[in-house]
Amino acid sequence: MSDLSDSSSSKRFLDIVTRPLEANDELRHRAQNELAHLIEASPQATDEMLEDAVAKLELVERKIWRKWGLPLVGAVALVSLAVVVGTTGYRFLQFRGCIGMVSLVYTGDEGPPLNPLAKKLSPDVRLLMFGHADADNAAEKWQPLW
Repeated sequence: MSDLSDSSSSKRFLDIVTRPLEANDELRHRAQNELAHLIEASPQATDEMLEDAVAKLELVERKIWRKWGLPLVGAVALVSLAVVVGTTGYRFLQFRGCIGMVSLVYTGDEGPPLNPLAKKLSPDVRLLMFGHADADNAAEKWQPLW
């Protein structure tokens, strides 16, 4: 039975069984040697049994990924999407607010401001922000502030 410990099915079995010990190479190597000696000493161990065990262990690994991995990836994707959409929406609303401020401050020479916020201001504050509403040019518009 010494050829069984050197077979490809035995090596695959030892690799899968000791995979949780990948972080510690020395411990993994010792565990593989110990298991190889047990396989070699066992009269019931066959290549078919080792292949069957490898197939079952690989199936368990895939089921764990399917059970927890895919939902976890989906949850991370949803959270990431929510963060991206939320921050983009927030920035857009901030930008719209800035555009509103520009239209509030700059009215040009068309006359009194059309923004509803300007109507709520006191006459002194409105004069300070927009100048005289009935002025014909820029000099007359700001002359009351002098």
